[in-house]
Amino acid sequence: MIKEYRSSVLSVIKTAVLGIFFLGLVYYGTSIFLENPLWVYGLTAGAGLFYIYFALISSLVYVRLEGEELLIREGRKKMHFRLSEWSITAKTSSGGEAELEFFNGEKRLYADCSLLGQSQFYSLMEDLGIVGDKQKPIELETRRRD
Repeated sequence: MIKEYRSSVLSVIKTAVLGIFFLGLVYYGTSIFLENPLWVYGLTAGAGLFYIYFALISSLVYVRLEGEELLIREGRKKMHFRLSEWSITAKTSSGGEAELEFFNGEKRLYADCSLLGQSQFYSLMEDLGIVGDKQKPIELETRRRD
């Protein structure tokens, strides 16, 4: 069964609104220190293009889960995992941050899934077996010292 997750529209809109606030601060700050309006508009436009690329386009997330194969694409960065070879943990915060951590004994990789949105990220965690009915029990081994 193939499951696909894409960046949530609401998360992208929230990031865009923060960007508009950021551009307002850049415009206000440059208009105080610079008298030439061409410089003010140019620096604000440059900051806007910088923000659009780095905060929106390069951080869009696409996740594809197909059986034991997981593909995560963050902007131009692609990560491919075989689930049986990696240990997966998830980190979330109340501010909407969501991150997957992959560890295979020697390498540790991180995937920022914040733009998926909380509901899609939780569904992804269920499908990966991190939470929910598919979660594997933790086995502890105890030994007695003689």
